[in-house]
Amino acid sequence: MTFRGLFLTFVSALFVMYWANTACAQSQNSWSFATIPSDGVIYGLPDELIGWGYILRNESLTDWLLAYDVEASNTFKHAIANAAPFDYPALPPGTSISVPYSGTQGLYELIWDVDAPDGFANFGIFTMSSYWYDGDPFSGGRFVGDAGVREASYRAVTGAAATDIPEPGTLPLLAIGLIFSRWLRFPAPGHLRRLSRPSSWI
Repeated sequence: MTFRGLFLTFVSALFVMYWANTACAQSQNSWSFATIPSDGVIYGLPDELIGWGYILRNESLTDWLLAYDVEASNTFKHAIANAAPFDYPALPPGTSISVPYSGTQGLYELIWDVDAPDGFANFGIFTMSSYWYDGDPFSGGRFVGDAGVREASYRAVTGAAATDIPEPGTLPLLAIGLIFSRWLRFPAPGHLRRLSRPSSWI
């Protein structure tokens, strides 16, 4: 084999090794993102502050995950919205975090205008972007590569959710039940008893 042939073989072997290592790293480095609530739908009255929480999972076996950005796909109407509660978390390998919206923490928040029409909805897609690090990015971890993006749908509606409508009180229902049960105990007039008695009973 000539020197040229040996060189080409060596370069090909290096390329195969690099491709295999990259593919292996990519298969190990996976992550997921979801909103809280899971369907992404929240409700609020005019002039009310509401928001979304998030669940973030780092499924990598070796690298830290840094979520460095979150954006909404559409412009919000009849409301002001932003990612102020998002804290740009860094997750160690094999860990997850769940952060419900609390007014100061979460994923994204929205405050409806005072004159927001009832039943109006803002909807779209949240896009979260992340990086991989070989250690804690806030304590000297070195940048490994771009982790890509994940998406989750959202919807914010003016008005109260169907589950927020109060159910009838238990005491009125109990009173109705007692009255009905006492009425059943009263003996029916004789002619009604005869009319309602099957012929097989005679």
